[in-house]
Amino acid sequence: MFKFLGHRNFILPLAFVLGFVCPQLAQWTKSWTIPALALVMTVSIVQIPTRQMLKWQGLVKPLAIGILFNYLLLGSLLLISSRWFIRSEAIRVGMILLASAPPGIAVIPFTSLLGGNLILSLLALFGTYLSAFLIMPGLIFLLTGAEGFPISRLFFALVQLIIFPVLFSRLLLFKDFYKSILAWKGTIVNWGFFVVIFTAIGLNQKSFLSQPDILIKISLIALISAFLGFPLLNLLLKKIGVNQKDRTSMILLGTIKNSGFAAALALTLFDETTSIPAAIFSAIYALYLIWLGGKHQIK
Repeated sequence: MFKFLGHRNFILPLAFVLGFVCPQLAQWTKSWTIPALALVMTVSIVQIPTRQMLKWQGLVKPLAIGILFNYLLLGSLLLISSRWFIRSEAIRVGMILLASAPPGIAVIPFTSLLGGNLILSLLALFGTYLSAFLIMPGLIFLLTGAEGFPISRLFFALVQLIIFPVLFSRLLLFKDFYKSILAWKGTIVNWGFFVVIFTAIGLNQKSFLSQPDILIKISLIALISAFLGFPLLNLLLKKIGVNQKDRTSMILLGTIKNSGFAAALALTLFDETTSIPAAIFSAIYALYLIWLGGKHQIK
């Protein structure tokens, strides 16, 4: 009867609505964004076998694919778009955080749903999250300058969002404890994202209402990168002969950023305004994932 309470299509829109209606509560949930996202990360990678994580040779190809599609293609598109259309320095820093973020966790369930290469997606996701330790600080350093940037806080946040979840997910494997939470995995992930998205929307409610031009510009960038990126990547990969399973994984890696990751970092390292791009992208991604959910396979 209450299955909808764990459904993504209910939870994510609810986060946006409540963020606008009850923005004052976001001050209370701000400190929970990093722990909530760390929990999401933990349950999302718990099924990746430890032996796969330790097989560094097997990570090379998926890592290269993840970097190509998530960083070089999607990340470059976001950076170029923000350079052309965004004038606010805080918003541009938010776009840089988003561009340097790894792929969205939704890549995994949607790879399975659309009949993609699950091993490729899993290893690409794991590899790109590890590489984020170098890519995020490096990209932010190059594009914003080191002066005044809380680089030590960024590393600490990355430890909380990447290293701790990897370690805790291995602990859950003892005595197959993780099996008891598998039935709740989707619900945990969705409500974890609820905390992050609700907080980002609530803290920026006044900005959304007072700066509709920023809302429109970033929404257009998000819509183009997801909804237009999907058919363009599909067409290109088909032309060069990539099979359906690998093509599905590559398209997802090239159209979905972990906007919750970027929002949590923005709220932790900067002010609320910096989290606006990630909050808007989260809204568009909710629509994109609903659209993807209506497909049976990428053709």
